[in-house]
Amino acid sequence: MKLVNITSYIFATGFGCGYIPKIPGSVGSLVAVLVYWFYPVETFSLLTVSIFLFFIGVPTATIVERFEGKDSGKIVIDEITGQVLTFAFIPFSGINIILGFILFRFFDILKPYPINISQKLPNGWGVMIDDVLAAIYANIALRLILLIIN
Repeated sequence: MKLVNITSYIFATGFGCGYIPKIPGSVGSLVAVLVYWFYPVETFSLLTVSIFLFFIGVPTATIVERFEGKDSGKIVIDEITGQVLTFAFIPFSGINIILGFILFRFFDILKPYPINISQKLPNGWGVMIDDVLAAIYANIALRLILLIIN
């Protein structure tokens, strides 16, 4: 296997998280949550990290899809990216992290419109865009919850 393919697998699978059986997407999201929990950064940095991960994710997911099939469960860089984006411009707190995790997984699994059709985009674009949209939905929902409870 070529070095570029190996590197793509490392990034696209979230350093191997995608190989966890049954729930690789949730594990990828959980890894993002744990990293954020132990290394909280400024909220603007979360947006920057999300953009960086997105542009790493598109080509690496494209390469891994060639070997593993369309939107393979082994690809979790999309969940990691989406989970990080969910927390952008949200105050850091334990309850916000828990709610953000739940909301992101909810929208990522449910895939309401237009998330459901975004998966049809070609290659890694479809893999990544649906999770970015799920993150935007989760971020908005979390903001609404925070408005209601505060």
